Amino acid sequence: MKTAFYKKHNRFHIVALIIFIAVLFFICAVMGISMYRSVTSELYNERSKTLNEVSEQIAKTIDTTSESTWYIAEAAFSYLLSSEIESKNDLAYILDKAEVNFNKDNNNIYLTVIDSKTNYYLSNGYTGLWKNVGFLTKSADEHQAFMTTAAFDDASEHMIFLRRLAEPKVLNDGTQITHTAMVLSAGAYTKAFSATGFNGSADVFIVHSNGRSIYRRNNTGVFSISANILRILKNVDFLHGGTFEQLMDSLSEPAGQSLEFIYEGKRYFVSFAPTQTLDWVVTLIIPTDQLQSSSQDLLNTLLYRILIIATVLILMAALIIYFFISEGSSMIRAEHQKEINAALQKAAEEATKANRAKSEFLSHMSHDLRTPLNGIMGMLEIADENRKDPETVQQCLVKIGSAANHLYSLINDVLDMSRLESGSVTLTEKPFDLRILLDSCCSIIQSSIKQGIQFTFSYSNIIHPFLTGCDLYLRQILINVLGNAVKFTKDGGSVFFGTDEISYDGHTACFRFVIRDTGIGMSAEFIDHIFEPFSQENSGSRTNYEGTGLGMSITKELIDKMGGTIEIQSNLNEGSCFTILIPLSVNECKVCTNKPSDDRSEPNNLQNMKIILAEDNALNLEIAEHMLNKSGAEVISVYNGEEAVRAFEQSANGSIDAVLMDVMMPVMDGLDATKAIRSLDRPDAAQVPIIAMTANAFAEDIKKTKESGMNGHLSKPINSKLLISELVKYKKRESR
Repeated sequence: MKTAFYKKHNRFHIVALIIFIAVLFFICAVMGISMYRSVTSELYNERSKTLNEVSEQIAKTIDTTSESTWYIAEAAFSYLLSSEIESKNDLAYILDKAEVNFNKDNNNIYLTVIDSKTNYYLSNGYTGLWKNVGFLTKSADEHQAFMTTAAFDDASEHMIFLRRLAEPKVLNDGTQITHTAMVLSAGAYTKAFSATGFNGSADVFIVHSNGRSIYRRNNTGVFSISANILRILKNVDFLHGGTFEQLMDSLSEPAGQSLEFIYEGKRYFVSFAPTQTLDWVVTLIIPTDQLQSSSQDLLNTLLYRILIIATVLILMAALIIYFFISEGSSMIRAEHQKEINAALQKAAEEATKANRAKSEFLSHMSHDLRTPLNGIMGMLEIADENRKDPETVQQCLVKIGSAANHLYSLINDVLDMSRLESGSVTLTEKPFDLRILLDSCCSIIQSSIKQGIQFTFSYSNIIHPFLTGCDLYLRQILINVLGNAVKFTKDGGSVFFGTDEISYDGHTACFRFVIRDTGIGMSAEFIDHIFEPFSQENSGSRTNYEGTGLGMSITKELIDKMGGTIEIQSNLNEGSCFTILIPLSVNECKVCTNKPSDDRSEPNNLQNMKIILAEDNALNLEIAEHMLNKSGAEVISVYNGEEAVRAFEQSANGSIDAVLMDVMMPVMDGLDATKAIRSLDRPDAAQVPIIAMTANAFAEDIKKTKESGMNGHLSKPINSKLLISELVKYKKRESR
């Protein structure tokens, strides 16, 4: 009985084991088939994505190249279209001149024009009949780009960028130029149209949206002889549920589309990527087996592991875990690739934007720098020709001074804007009296205001006039806005300047500054761009109202740095109102550093003053010596900081009344020279006034000169009145 029981029990275990193994194999088979299909689908998607990226990159390269070429074409023909042409010889001369300019970088560019009778004209004087007349009809696009071998008599393949003129250019002999064309050798575009990799097995076609081939050179596949690739693709068998209609629908989308198909018993992948600037479609065709070479090993390895799992359950679990890990890694890589692509796209956009901004900056600077320079050079020539006419010479000198001041203002604005954008500007806070600052601003504006303009100002409700903050930048903000109000207000108009304190929280007071004028006003569209660099209401403003277009940009940056706001209300031909809110810390000690000077001494009397002048530039030295000698001072001139220290050491104690010190000098700079003088063991070393006279004009530079031991700071170009006035202050101190 027991033997039969054990046999029966043993048979049960064997059957159970067989069933378990069968179930195990069935589960493994199902999982294997499922995983195989999943991996196959994933590989198909990855191949499609790879081809899409290649075709999209070629399309982007074509877009970039065509945009650049159109830009060059517009620039090349702009001079021709604006010139008055007497004859076809003149036409050939202008074309040749333009070709020389644009072929400096070996661009191999040819320029031609076509008349209303379809004759073309080259820079060498050669003319012929344009053979691609279909592109010259009025129904054709205004801008067309195409490849052809029929345009010229030499039968060479060319890339043509053809533009129909809005109005024909009529020569003096009656010839009507209707089209311009930039011609490049087709070989120049071979690199842009090529797909590297894939062992050279990828065929690249550039076709119109109707399938007609534009470019199919250097292809070696079975499709290379086709004149219309869409006719072949319409009759192939697409795989994975793809259709010809799906491929055609992708032409209206910016992204590429890839599908797999069978043609003459062989599998291929096709990828479409339309360009954005031309009616072109990049078509990439490659045999599937060329894409499979890198992925076939993965499939074989997967099948091998599935067979092992069918025998060992533990390895099956390990394979499942491995599969999920691999799947997760694939998703991470795909996501990482997307981030890299997005970063590259952003970098390309930023580079394009930076290049555009650089071009705009150079264009504006070229105009704004040349305008006052032209005035200075022109007035110098007039003065030189009229040396015997003192009145004319004096008028020229006045105008030269005005142009030089404008150039100085332009340079200051550009430097200020550059430092603000780079974030290198620091706010130097110190105690000041707001009332004194406002009076100073009004005095500056009143001295520059034109006759016939009424200027009024009102300070009300200023409860806390003693403040701590950057009075230098606050003054610059107010002067910029007030200066614009006066500049853009015509005779008979008015400018109002009002200030009031609107809040106080126990530590900080908020002040409102209102500047209102009855000037020319601004449009609502321009107000949205007023704070952009070089912005002006219209192109004529640069001539009618001198300025760089940087003033309001600088003002907005300074207001932002001070934690304030600015609002604008304006109507064309009615006037504008600027409201500025700025918070400032209240100085409870009621101490200020901007008290007005009570110096009433003779401003230009430097008699009996002995001054050391340290300046390494001979021209600047000559100018300063002239200013000082004219005012009666005795000048000891030196050319670097070391000589300045030696001159002071060799002088008698108390004999030197002041030292004018340039900062950037050879051997020893002005900062080190000042420290060396202050450290000398003699009574007057610590007391002698040392004044910086330098081109370093920023707040940080002033701080450095004070930290080195200097008493004052004068920025170049030196104003003689300011120079003498500064020295007179120290003469007065000595007399006391």
